[in-house]
Amino acid sequence: MSVLEPATSRRDLVIAAGEVFDICVPILDALDNPVEISDDALASWSATADIRAHPGAAAVLVAWTTEGQNANAAVLAGDPGLVRLQASAEQTAGWLTSWPDLLAVVWRLHVVAPVDPDIPEITEPTRYRIAQGRVRLVH
Repeated sequence: MSVLEPATSRRDLVIAAGEVFDICVPILDALDNPVEISDDALASWSATADIRAHPGAAAVLVAWTTEGQNANAAVLAGDPGLVRLQASAEQTAGWLTSWPDLLAVVWRLHVVAPVDPDIPEITEPTRYRIAQGRVRLVH
């Protein structure tokens, strides 16, 4: 496994209200090299993402997670491993009515990487922000 510790990449999104949203974000290490995730290690990875009105906002407008019964995101095995976020056309149409005055908001994506036995100083799974940026909702 690569030493992850990535710099957060800036990824601005344009989402069309009323259309399917589907994005895959690569997981890269500190040197922007792809982080390979094997099928065997896949269960050890998780991800969360959210959209907020601004970076310091407590309220979450949209949330994605790979955990629980209502998981709406996925970590995908491969080289690089990917995080996939999806929303249906019905969901994105609802965003337009639920936050109509906030057509430009922010998002961020975190992954939780498993413990790497080759790095003894890391003894717990570690959460990393791998992407963030502005979101523009268009109709």
